[in-house]
Amino acid sequence: MTVLSLFDGMSCGQQALLKNNIKPTYFASEIDSYAMNVTRYNFPETIFIGDVRKINIKELPKIDLLIGGSPCQNFSFAGKQKGMVTKENITIESLEHYLELKNKDFEFEGQSYLFWEFVRIYKLLKKRNPQLKFLLENVKMKNEFKSVIDSVLMVDGVLLNSSDFSAQNRERYYWTNIVDLKNVYIEKLDINIRDIVSYGYDDNVKIGHCQLRDTSKKKSICYHIANATDISGNESIKRVYHISKKCPTLTTMQGGHREPKIYLRGNLYRKLNMLEMERIQTVEDDYTKFGMKEDKTIIHISNNQRKKMIGNGWTVDVIAFIFRFLNF
Repeated sequence: MTVLSLFDGMSCGQQALLKNNIKPTYFASEIDSYAMNVTRYNFPETIFIGDVRKINIKELPKIDLLIGGSPCQNFSFAGKQKGMVTKENITIESLEHYLELKNKDFEFEGQSYLFWEFVRIYKLLKKRNPQLKFLLENVKMKNEFKSVIDSVLMVDGVLLNSSDFSAQNRERYYWTNIVDLKNVYIEKLDINIRDIVSYGYDDNVKIGHCQLRDTSKKKSICYHIANATDISGNESIKRVYHISKKCPTLTTMQGGHREPKIYLRGNLYRKLNMLEMERIQTVEDDYTKFGMKEDKTIIHISNNQRKKMIGNGWTVDVIAFIFRFLNF
């Protein structure tokens, strides 16, 4: 089995395949050096092929499975919601339109336009292999954006929540021809923050004081149980989550007040440590701790870079569930 992963990040796709005992020939398109180093450390046989915009499929063998999670910032409700446009606000209407704009050296707004690179590569691979399987993931978005993706891929995106598989509340759309996600049974797992907590793992995670105020009537999977102020007095903490509940979505924007805080006991709280962030994304413990450079040098990955790639990544067990239906 041969796989091409676009926007590969830290290779969550490869982790999900391994959970299904699938060890493919794996081509990865990625440009973030830290994510590539982590992938190289964990999966040294990975074949890196660079920037998605420069991929020439004539240089690749027959591909059986194409996967990717194209950049979401311009789709996300937390972002600008401009969709796929040029900097002149020209909306990209089709693959042909995108290629025309690209050839004319138009500059694009954000990175969500890279969906069209996924489509470009998918269509070329499909000509070579009509049985090609694919999986595309992206954020919950406006219907007008989703409808474009649905029509182009000729598959309706299905919204799945990582809360069915993990301790995290994370809604994402999945487009695939591997299985009809609308009609598969998902055995929902009862996993909450308490199931992934690791005390004493990271001495750099500071504990702060909070004044508890029960607001558990909020209609949220992650109950907002407290208002708090960091023990230093410099940071206003808006939400602290009880370990009996789900964690909110980990995102690449985390830092300061955006990072989820968990309630400990009495009036104490702390941020998640790195092991807990990995577990929330159902990544193997310490998967992101080390990297390996091209010259085989082993390096430690900084916590900031680890948070970034974990937030950017997939919930591995969601992808592993979809990959159960692969038949090669």
